Amino acid sequence: MDVSPIGKEVMCCDISLGLPFADESYDAVYSSNMLEHLARENGQKLLKECCRVLKRNGTTRIVVPDLENICRCYLHALDQVMAGDVTWAGRYEWIILELLDQIARTQSGGEMAEYLRRSSSKDKDFIISRIGCIGRQIMGEKTSTIQQRSVKGSKHEMFSHQVAAYFCKVHNKMRQFLLAKILTKRESEALSVGLFRLSGEVHMWMYDRYSLESALHLAGFSEVRQMPPNLSRIHSWSDYCLDVDRDGEKSAPLALYIEAVKM
Repeated sequence: MDVSPIGKEVMCCDISLGLPFADESYDAVYSSNMLEHLARENGQKLLKECCRVLKRNGTTRIVVPDLENICRCYLHALDQVMAGDVTWAGRYEWIILELLDQIARTQSGGEMAEYLRRSSSKDKDFIISRIGCIGRQIMGEKTSTIQQRSVKGSKHEMFSHQVAAYFCKVHNKMRQFLLAKILTKRESEALSVGLFRLSGEVHMWMYDRYSLESALHLAGFSEVRQMPPNLSRIHSWSDYCLDVDRDGEKSAPLALYIEAVKM
């Protein structure tokens, strides 16, 4: 599921409205790098929804950036640059962005996108060691499976999408024109920033192993356990290639992987 799906195999769904499934419908629920994009209370509601739609003894697997790991790396980088180790200057800048950019940014990509465009080759290995194959994709070293896949459909479907996109574009231009006439420059900037902050790109909360475990217990789960990317209690986990791709590379090697069971 995704609020803005790019393929027909992905269901369009705004999970802030709840999960559109009956109670005890599924054996497993998986969420990757999404929970942190919800406000804390909304994240808690989603975990309760995950518990609701799971069958008894079903497993939920939650993947989020690991606040503890980021903080420990930041402190290490700070110690290194303060000790005069110039090789850590770029790495220090990156870890600051990893900690704060997606919380503070007011436009898409933030400072992180600019850093990746100008990062030196000596820092790329460090970045990839932290964010895995996602880093390779962003820096153009590897094309993701999703990017390689074309969106297929009949000519009628493609034409319908084009017509819808055209009217959406016209509608947006009309709105921009009217708002420009009504709002002051500062009000227009505030609206733009506010709409971006609510778009889903920014991080609204961060988790470590303690806080995520506590949230899962509060949602009704038990047997909460931290897992490696390549192992899971979900049956035939390796077949899905979700946290580890077919080449064996981890999509987010230093993320926090937590599983829990509905009893």
